[in-house]
Amino acid sequence: MTGFSQFVNARWLRWISKRIPRNDTTTLYQRQLFIFPTAAGSGLICLLVVMLLIAINYQNNLVYGLVFLFGTILIVTVHLTFANLYGLSVSGLANTPIFLGQEGQIRLHLAAPQRRRMSIRLSAGSAQTSGNIDNHHREIDTLVAVIPTKRGRFDVGRIRIETDYPFGLIRCWSWVDVAQPLWVYPHPKNPPDNPTVKPHEGTGTALQNATDGADWISFRSYGDGDPIRQIHWGSVARGSDPQIRVMGRATSDETSVFDFDAYADVDIESRLSWLCFAILRAHSANLGFTLKLPSKTLGPASGSDHRDRALMALARFDHNPAIEDYADA
Repeated sequence: MTGFSQFVNARWLRWISKRIPRNDTTTLYQRQLFIFPTAAGSGLICLLVVMLLIAINYQNNLVYGLVFLFGTILIVTVHLTFANLYGLSVSGLANTPIFLGQEGQIRLHLAAPQRRRMSIRLSAGSAQTSGNIDNHHREIDTLVAVIPTKRGRFDVGRIRIETDYPFGLIRCWSWVDVAQPLWVYPHPKNPPDNPTVKPHEGTGTALQNATDGADWISFRSYGDGDPIRQIHWGSVARGSDPQIRVMGRATSDETSVFDFDAYADVDIESRLSWLCFAILRAHSANLGFTLKLPSKTLGPASGSDHRDRALMALARFDHNPAIEDYADA
């Protein structure tokens, strides 16, 4: 984006934020609505101007009549199109978290207590949906599909709501900022048996790893009688207490520890993806676990609520402890 485009976009965002501020619910009135002819409507206006000039030049009453007829239809269309959005309330609903790479759904609630609304379109970026509010159902819930590209909080920003009902000659629209945030969990990846891995240069995500084919589940503290070959030597080298790599499928009465700092020389997103995979596998095996992050420890516990809290902690993770936010959603 060029400097001029950035300047124009910043000015437009400031202006629209003052005119239509961020709110959980926005009701569309004159101040929030914009109206302009569509391409077909602009063509009709140009045609009417030409016909009017012909009627004046040739004093043709038939052409006069056609100009007045279609001009009246155009004026009535302006009122009908405007009324189709006027008084409509738009609210954002809580969104279901997703994993990175999945399609997310932005949930919106439309309410029109006075009359039915037809051919209402909502769009966010390239995603678009449409809906009607009939006389029997004065409100509807609708979804706008999005595909986030990063882990964490995804804000769709302003959503365009528009209509060209009834004839497609006039378009009325607004930009509302009502959508609730969509939380994006890390993409779950099966971790290698040996967590001492290094990213390929330049990618930051592709991994070179070594594994002996065993099924790695988690880490736990070293105890007497544990095999030396399963000691995680990386934690010992950092001065931490010795840890054992738990192999195989754990039983439901075991509690595992998933530690962010158990991995050395690995990028943050890969660590979070491995932890996400371990959490999901532990939950599917009805296994209790503890999640240890640099400034947060969850558990030991089990169950869906604990899984969801752990996944949300991964979604909210920021490696700067000063700005980490692990508040439950």
